Amino acid sequence: MQARIGSASFSAYVSKALARQVERDNLREIVAAAESQHGPVDRAGVEGKRALLRTGPEGRSDSRTPAV
Repeated sequence: MQARIGSASFSAYVSKALARQVERDNLREIVAAAESQHGPVDRAGVEGKRALLRTGPEGRSDSRTPAV
């Protein structure tokens, strides 16, 4: 365990892990509330948006790079 957390204390490691879990729980609650109000998430739409984020709107690997 010490090799994984390095010089940080075990208590700090656990505190960070708990904070991440609370964030995930909060996000899960937000998604559940949105789905109850608007219906289930369109998984194909989500994957399409993820692909855009990865490649950019013109299919470039970095959408911040100007087209030439």
